[in-house]
Amino acid sequence: MKTRLLIFLILFVTLNAIGCSQKKEGDEPTKYVSQEGLERLTQQAAQKTQKAAASGGLIENLKFSSFREINPASDALKNLDAAIRPVLVQQFGGAKIIEQNNKSVSESEGDLTLNSMTYVVKGAMNEKNAEQLHGALKAANFKPSIRLGTKPTITRNWAMMSFNKRTAGATYSIVFQIDFKKQTIILKNYQLGSKYDRMM
Repeated sequence: MKTRLLIFLILFVTLNAIGCSQKKEGDEPTKYVSQEGLERLTQQAAQKTQKAAASGGLIENLKFSSFREINPASDALKNLDAAIRPVLVQQFGGAKIIEQNNKSVSESEGDLTLNSMTYVVKGAMNEKNAEQLHGALKAANFKPSIRLGTKPTITRNWAMMSFNKRTAGATYSIVFQIDFKKQTIILKNYQLGSKYDRMM
């Protein structure tokens, strides 16, 4: 009888010690017993972001503030940025150039990219506002071109659209590549006269 009582007491003390020392789920935001706790915190953060959405239902792009802005380094990119940035700011609340390339790049069948820029915008991009961006660019005198078709191509993960744009300095054949996962817009400026393009 005494032996059984002793065994019971030992088991009770051991289980109690384990229970007291175990980490509670989500006690600290960086330490979790399971992956479920981390996923739960991520979902809660997403919900808070949605509740703090900007006017018009636009969700903030949380990566926007982490990027350092750079200035366009060539006249062509300066002209394009001056035309494009106001539209991006109007649609998404802010825009930054984070990468640029001023070297020509040969593509398929002799097509030539003269230069390019990569933007991030303040509002999170999705299928709906990519369609709205296309309309806003048209309203700002960007003329849809047949390079990619006069309507945008939009999928769950990305969107693409092409335009011709005349400025005071030049005429450009440009393509927008929008990545919804990376939340970036790559703008490519193509050499005029390509068989993929036609001035409108």
